[in-house]
Amino acid sequence: MEDEALIASFRAGAPGPRGDAGDAAAPLALRRLFAVGQAAYPSLPLSLDALATHVGRLVGAGAGRGSTASRIEALHAADVYLAAACALGVTGAAATFEREYLARLPAFLHRMKPTPQFLDEVRQALAVKVLVADAGRLPRIAEYSGRGPLAGWFRVVALRLAVDLHREPALASLPGDSRGGGVAGQLDPELDHLKRRHGADFRAALRESLAELPQDRRELLWLHFVEGLNIEAIGARRQVHRATVARWLAAARASLLERTRGRLAERLQLHDSELSSLLGALRSELDVSIGGLLAPRPSAPRSGEAE
Repeated sequence: MEDEALIASFRAGAPGPRGDAGDAAAPLALRRLFAVGQAAYPSLPLSLDALATHVGRLVGAGAGRGSTASRIEALHAADVYLAAACALGVTGAAATFEREYLARLPAFLHRMKPTPQFLDEVRQALAVKVLVADAGRLPRIAEYSGRGPLAGWFRVVALRLAVDLHREPALASLPGDSRGGGVAGQLDPELDHLKRRHGADFRAALRESLAELPQDRRELLWLHFVEGLNIEAIGARRQVHRATVARWLAAARASLLERTRGRLAERLQLHDSELSSLLGALRSELDVSIGGLLAPRPSAPRSGEAE
């Protein structure tokens, strides 16, 4: 495919002023991204032309920091390739996504202690929400920006949907797990009232508390709750022992909850027992709330310290 035709496909995805892909290195960057994607998913017959148009929608051209080529090269190539294949309905793409990402749903939702029935409900709803086009629009997966791992993006989508489904009355009436702690388990009426009445206050307090955290702690929480990295992976990235990462995460989370509790106490004027009950009832929503509020990614700290 000639460079001119490739750039024309790219511009088709970024119409208007942003479609002025004057960067001479852009075609090479697109071909490199395509090669990485093909190597990762050789069974998915996505064309270079179609991928270029998809990437044009993601990064545009002639706008933002850096050259068009540098913004293309910053994308997670294999993840973008799979997302584009899914968005465009390429044969085998949906099955590949389900195998590599929907299969990880139990791990993504493990903190919520979901029942098997609830997991099935979320899995089915996610497959439709993420992979199925609606009213002439591309599937939701087309909104994946490529600037972070696809696993992190999908984890946030899954957590948000799980929380939304949990709020529906039909699911709230389902029995919990054998320990009585399942996400879909019956809530104490008083706690349910507290959640409905003060859920927005909790999220506002959490947002303000996150903004007050030091940059290095926000970055650490982003890696864990949005990218979905475990302490071993974060330790490898920061070149520190996993025990150090665990200590950093515990301190960051404790600081965040303490700040949130203080703001809620000041805002709502609740008794200590009521405040503790509210925070306990909303704890299952903490991960998805942190993930949503931390997007886009905070700037990386200059050093490996997160103390």
